[in-house]
Amino acid sequence: MNIPLVDLKAEYETISSDINAAIQDVLKSQMFILGSKVKELEEKIAAYCYVKHGIGVSSGTDALLLALMAIDV
Repeated sequence: MNIPLVDLKAEYETISSDINAAIQDVLKSQMFILGSKVKELEEKIAAYCYVKHGIGVSSGTDALLLALMAIDV
């Protein structure tokens, strides 16, 4: 028997209308970089992590690079 670790399809089905609406908002605004949704995400991440700032980057690699640069590596 194959038991999936995570059923992303089932999870997506429960929140698909919210995701699709958010994507449509970004597409309509054409603000893919430094737009209001990015700012909102950064603020929510900062609040979630109990820090002053959250910084959105384009990839996990950029996130690792930024973290290493911040500690002078």
